[in-house]
Amino acid sequence: MDKKKLVALAIFVFFGLFAFSFANPIEQDQEETVLSTLDNMPAINIDGNTFKIEVNREIPSFKTDVLDGVNVSINHNINNKKVGKYEVIFKATDKDGLTNEVKHDFYVVDTTKPIIKLIGGNVLSRINRTYKDAGAKATDNYDGNITDKIVIKNNVNTSKKGKYTVTYNVTDKNSNKATEVIRYVTIVDDIELLNKIKEAKNYLDNKDNKLINDLNNEIDKANDIINDDKSSQETIDKEISTLDDIIEKIKNQEFTVKFIDYNNKLIKEEKVKYGEVPTSPEKPTRKGYTFKSWDKEIAPVKENITIKAQYEVITYKIEYDITNVVNPTTYTVETSTIKLACVEKVGYKFLYWEDETGKKITEIKKGTVGDKKLKAVFKENENTKYTIIYYYEKLDGSYKEEKEEKYGKTNQEIKLNINKNGYKVNEQKSTLVGNILPDGSLALEVTLDLNTYKAEFYVNNKIYKTLEFKYQEKVTKPKYDVAEGYIFSDWETDEVMPAKNQKYHATYEKIEYTVIFKYYQNNTLVETKKIVKYGESVEAPKADELVYIGGSNPYYLEFKNWNSSLKNIKENKTVEAVYEKLGIASTRLYRLKLLKRPNNGEGRNPIWYEELGKKKNIEFVLSAKKINEVISKAKKNKKHEAVLSLNQNEIYDYMTENSRVELKSIEEAAIKKFEKLNVFKKDCKFEWYVLKYNTNDGWHLDGEVTGCKSIFD
Repeated sequence: MDKKKLVALAIFVFFGLFAFSFANPIEQDQEETVLSTLDNMPAINIDGNTFKIEVNREIPSFKTDVLDGVNVSINHNINNKKVGKYEVIFKATDKDGLTNEVKHDFYVVDTTKPIIKLIGGNVLSRINRTYKDAGAKATDNYDGNITDKIVIKNNVNTSKKGKYTVTYNVTDKNSNKATEVIRYVTIVDDIELLNKIKEAKNYLDNKDNKLINDLNNEIDKANDIINDDKSSQETIDKEISTLDDIIEKIKNQEFTVKFIDYNNKLIKEEKVKYGEVPTSPEKPTRKGYTFKSWDKEIAPVKENITIKAQYEVITYKIEYDITNVVNPTTYTVETSTIKLACVEKVGYKFLYWEDETGKKITEIKKGTVGDKKLKAVFKENENTKYTIIYYYEKLDGSYKEEKEEKYGKTNQEIKLNINKNGYKVNEQKSTLVGNILPDGSLALEVTLDLNTYKAEFYVNNKIYKTLEFKYQEKVTKPKYDVAEGYIFSDWETDEVMPAKNQKYHATYEKIEYTVIFKYYQNNTLVETKKIVKYGESVEAPKADELVYIGGSNPYYLEFKNWNSSLKNIKENKTVEAVYEKLGIASTRLYRLKLLKRPNNGEGRNPIWYEELGKKKNIEFVLSAKKINEVISKAKKNKKHEAVLSLNQNEIYDYMTENSRVELKSIEEAAIKKFEKLNVFKKDCKFEWYVLKYNTNDGWHLDGEVTGCKSIFD
């Protein structure tokens, strides 16, 4: 196209658009066409571009329409993550270097609604129960978390049953309103059901009645409904109706009320409906009793019931013509037969009782009624009381008075012959003869003076000193100096002098000393103390016979003796165990003695030997001295053999731990083989009995299977 024509076209378009814009203004996001308006400038057509996007959306690619040979550059400052107005610059350059620049506004907008999400769902709650809304969360594509901007409208009334709504609304910073969210809260009224349960419990009587059982079960069901927070109003109302139906049936029941006497004889029978009060009959009568009440309250009836008469027994009086009576003063018709006891009168003997008619009476039988007046009949007493008064001399010279009551025939002559340990009778101050008076007033007096006795004090069965003391006088102990090694304790005396001459011996104790023992016990160095008396021997504790000492070069120690004498101890001392370092003797298991009854009839119990575990090494920890002694004896012996005596426990004690385990497995194998050879034996045990050394084949250990039981036991 000719350049002059192009410029003319541009000027025409520019003025045309300018006039149009005044006549029809465009929106900010409206697409528009812009061309250069100056002569010779390259024209730019930006028609078809979008100049508005939602926040966080991708920035669009811009395009232009220009003539051939025109280059276009596009620049902008758009931030698609921030709402706002921005600018896009289009710059066109033609081949002659002429440029044209067009600017256009660009908008980043936010039109997206926020989103509200409920925490929890719809709510079913009970009347008068506190309702705390769980709330909701709100998020916005631009503002992020806007939960704190939520507007909540809550019209829940927990004091009134019904269905309520809680609404949630929120608007973001760019005035975008979220879609309203609604939570439905249903308030269920369970008060009427609770009251109905309370009413229903009034009809429970713990009897095996079908209606009562149905009611009891329905109450349990109602309680389950109450306890289930998900129970609806419909469920609660239905349960109220069910309870009403059962209660009404219970009210329509008819029951029989029987009134019976103490002997179960029917007095009256009456039919009444549930909850009605029966009419009680006239008060019944019973011999020896007064009517007290019925055994059950005359109350509204809830079941068939039997009401029994209750009586109160009448108490009758028994009057006697004397006062010192031990017999009962009252009785009832129920009282067991009363055997009337004798009564005492000074100077007389009781014969019998007689009633107001003069009839002799010895008892009041069970079932008797009425008050009684009884009279006692007596004869002269042959067991009358008299008194002996003793005056005992005390250590201070005064006398203590004691009385003794005795009995004899009235007017009987009493002659006293008194012999009291520790005392002698002072006849000049005593009255020893008299006659018993009918009223028991005879009193004989005896004056008793203290006797004197000897106290001999012995040391090692020899008299040390002799002292004299009155009877009951405090024994004064003489002073005594004890020998060396002893502590004088005391004299073995009575606290006060008895009524005889006495021999007393000195008591003294040996001085005690502490002996401290240091030794190995359970492979640990320990220290114990023992107390021993002067000149006596002390018993040593049980020390480990064999001690294992670990470390990089482990070894064993064998107990030998104690480093100090344990006899004639006269001082505190410390005694230590002496141990000898041991060597190790390696032996092989050589012979096992197995008994088996032979088939050839030769002998009853011949001994068969078999080598088991011959290649197994069993290590014994022994002193080098003991090992060398046995080997030396074996070399001198004709059989080239010597025995080391060890008991069963010592054999295991002197083994290493690995050898004990090895030996146990060999024992088990030997027992199995023995029981296989001797099929009638069971529960066998194994015993090792000798450790030998042979110059030809070294150490070996002999043992046998013993202690078997018969399978027929």
